[in-house]
Amino acid sequence: MLKRPSLHNGYLWVCRTAWSVAQAQRLEQELGNIRCELRVWDVPEPGDPSAGQIVELWVHPDDDARACDLVSRISADHQPPSTRDSDPFSAN
Repeated sequence: MLKRPSLHNGYLWVCRTAWSVAQAQRLEQELGNIRCELRVWDVPEPGDPSAGQIVELWVHPDDDARACDLVSRISADHQPPSTRDSDPFSAN
């Protein structure tokens, strides 16, 4: 089993991903009482400076499962409907 990266304080790495501003804001709002370190960087897009953000999340080991679930739900909620419900293993 691969060991996940951790910070000096023992927090576990959850994700580093490119998200829309709306997704990043939703994550910030829904983290609630999850002990974490959240880092967000703006991704400049020509003509649209708020087009996206890089989100990096580290969490306390006891909050890992809840944080991973939250990240999965936010990712799934923002997928286009055509890809959200499709089965990647089905024959096209």
